[in-house]
Amino acid sequence: KGAWITSNDPATPAIVPGSPAETAGLKENDIIVEIDGMAIDESHPLQDLLVQFAPTKTVVLKVFRGNVTIDISVTLGIRPSQ
Repeated sequence: KGAWITSNDPATPAIVPGSPAETAGLKENDIIVEIDGMAIDESHPLQDLLVQFAPTKTVVLKVFRGNVTIDISVTLGIRPSQ
């Protein structure tokens, strides 16, 4: 369960500098397990849950970091084109 923050490419950071994720304090190897109380799992991946929220909306992420679970508030931005 959850969305692991990691990069498949050592040249690409797991957290984009200047992004809402960085501003909120998310870190590489964090595991996001909930967004606004909705569990992230195979049936409910993070990207499918995120599209339910408008940019500028602040959501609370439940994040597993190391051996603890913490809540992190994130103000969503607009996803850049890929």
